[in-house]
Amino acid sequence: MALSNSTKEAWVLYQRKVLGGGGILRRYWHFIHKFYGLLLGFTIHINTIEEGLCIHHYGSIVIGSRVKIGKWCKIHSCVNIGQHRDVEESPTIGDNCFIGPGAKLFGKIKVGDNVSIGANAVVNKSFEENNIVLAGVPAKIVGRHTKEMYS
Repeated sequence: MALSNSTKEAWVLYQRKVLGGGGILRRYWHFIHKFYGLLLGFTIHINTIEEGLCIHHYGSIVIGSRVKIGKWCKIHSCVNIGQHRDVEESPTIGDNCFIGPGAKLFGKIKVGDNVSIGANAVVNKSFEENNIVLAGVPAKIVGRHTKEMYS
């Protein structure tokens, strides 16, 4: 059965208004996102984080809109992860990473899996190695994890 033009137009209008074009549901979820962001001190954009994120303490966590964070990461308070000047330059963080309080990650960088980033570290270059510990301003490798830590 073919749909008439008026039926197709009505369906497109419904999709725009209710499902994604500024309709009631979209406004509701936008409000909920902003409300909890203000309440808890987070600015975390939608679709930047995979499953299993653990935030140890609320307050002042900023994650940019183009950042990609892997599975099972742990983030402490006062962390800033975002782009540096250009919107296209955003960090990509691997799975099972620990980001200590006050850490800053910015620019077009990649961080490997099972990486621990120390408190107040500034990561402005890529560390694609796995199982390492980063600390300092600017961050550098200060240690390595053993496989027993993640089993």
